[in-house]
Amino acid sequence: MSKPAGQKDIDEGRQFMTGQKDTGFKCTITDFSKQGNIVKYTQSCSGQGMKMNSIATLEQKGDIQIHTSKTTMQSPEFNTKSNNVMEIRRIGDCK
Repeated sequence: MSKPAGQKDIDEGRQFMTGQKDTGFKCTITDFSKQGNIVKYTQSCSGQGMKMNSIATLEQKGDIQIHTSKTTMQSPEFNTKSNNVMEIRRIGDCK
């Protein structure tokens, strides 16, 4: 059975890198893995004097998707670390 258009990019994690064109940033995804309903990946971006590294996990639980990430950002002006958890719920069909 053939996959829908774009499914290969989704399976390989490339959908996370859309929208970067013309921003001056170069991003790569490494360590991409999918096991059942859990996706894990590492994303690194650099540009405009900044660097960002993020380790992320996405878990699908029915109508709920949980995003967890640990991110470090470095620039000449600041260095930051953050841990984020975001829960996304499907509330119905689009109208």
